[in-house]
Amino acid sequence: MPEPLLSAYAKVDTRDVDEAAEQVGRIFCAHRLTALSRERTFNARHHHCGVSVGEARAGAINLVAYGGDVAIDPGCLDRFYLVQVPLAGEATIACGRRETQTGPGRAASILSPTEPVTMRWSRSCSQLILMLERAHVERAAARLLDRREGALVFAPRLDLERGVGPVIVAQMRRLATLAEAGVREPAALARMGEVLDAALATLLFGQPSDAAAPEAAAPAPPRAVARALAFIDAHLADEIDQVALAEAAGTGLRALQAAFRRSLGRSIGEVVRERRLDALRACLVDPAEPRGVATLMLDLGLWHFGRTAQAYRARFGETPRETRARR
Repeated sequence: MPEPLLSAYAKVDTRDVDEAAEQVGRIFCAHRLTALSRERTFNARHHHCGVSVGEARAGAINLVAYGGDVAIDPGCLDRFYLVQVPLAGEATIACGRRETQTGPGRAASILSPTEPVTMRWSRSCSQLILMLERAHVERAAARLLDRREGALVFAPRLDLERGVGPVIVAQMRRLATLAEAGVREPAALARMGEVLDAALATLLFGQPSDAAAPEAAAPAPPRAVARALAFIDAHLADEIDQVALAEAAGTGLRALQAAFRRSLGRSIGEVVRERRLDALRACLVDPAEPRGVATLMLDLGLWHFGRTAQAYRARFGETPRETRARR
């Protein structure tokens, strides 16, 4: 029988209900735990691996199971969000005024920190749980969605058959895989923050929430577009992250996207590609430039040679090699 997920990170393994509530509560939050099964099946297990982004704790990936039927009453989580994906068994989750039935491959739950929660897990239920620190989520929502920092409430039901649900599950499993690899290769742990933030962005853009229709963002000033263009030109050889680009421009991502459309008539991605093509042409016509065409493409972040040649010809009416041959 294969080892359960995250077994190297076991924090709780007890058949005592009070001890389980106390130990799990240290990791999550204080809560009331009630065993509902008469059979002697209760066996609480909690595996937990923390995840940091930079120097700050951003969340954790967890595996939790109780063996017996249990009722869990944590009230409001307050300082964190939970994405709970059932691997086996079923659970009934009441979050705020909404109730969600979850089961493997069908539905998961998302618990928001300001919503009161009660849960009932079946005896066979085990769940892979992504814990997200509230402060980290709210900062990301402010940055990505152009909303004021503050409480954000997700729809509590996450569909696992369509939409973003399967993507989020894959990202959570990737976190678990990296955590397990980190036992032997600590460098794997450093990659977990990037995956956690990818899962968070998937949630923010794909899961219904009270931020789904935010207040209209203040238009980005012209100087923000100028700063963004300067950042692009300074990082042509790099993979340009649009969130980092918006931060460098001093505005939100949505506001910057709208400003590019309004001021330049093109998306951020289109502008980045055009400026790389312009830089490539400038190098190709420079008699003092010793680098070959392929090397120049790579050095300017143009990694797909075929597509680059087509885009270059559409923009300049000739191929890169034809430009080089004319200098």
